[in-house]
Amino acid sequence: MKTIAILLILATLLVWLAVKAEENGRAKRALAILEFARMIRCTTGRSAFLYNGYGRWCGLGGSGTPVDATDWCCRDHDYCYRNLVSSKTCTKFRLRFTSYKRDPNGACTSCSSSNSGCGAGLCRCDQIAANCFKTASFNRKYVNYKSKNSGK
Repeated sequence: MKTIAILLILATLLVWLAVKAEENGRAKRALAILEFARMIRCTTGRSAFLYNGYGRWCGLGGSGTPVDATDWCCRDHDYCYRNLVSSKTCTKFRLRFTSYKRDPNGACTSCSSSNSGCGAGLCRCDQIAANCFKTASFNRKYVNYKSKNSGK
């Protein structure tokens, strides 16, 4: 429980710092997780928070058979990220702290051609997942599924 609280505090701090830095003009790009959240909102009309803890694969970690199409999207997204690490496109650290740009003139999930390396790979993985979410079933009974079923 302490670990979850610490992770939530750190995540909140990172988001706050990214927003403050952008407001002050010191940062032109947000962390990749913020861009992914924007892609999700734009393609599905839903908050990315609804996907955190959805099914068995959405959010941190994941295992077992996905519960539905949305959970399969999350599983595939996790595997896409794993492939970035195994191919040495990204390190585990850079996977969490690399930013990328979306194409402001393109569709919700358009990645900028200025991205390269890890940023380009992250954008592509997020793009595929957001487009998958757009067409996948979404069942509210699977929101926070992990926490509801952790003892079963």
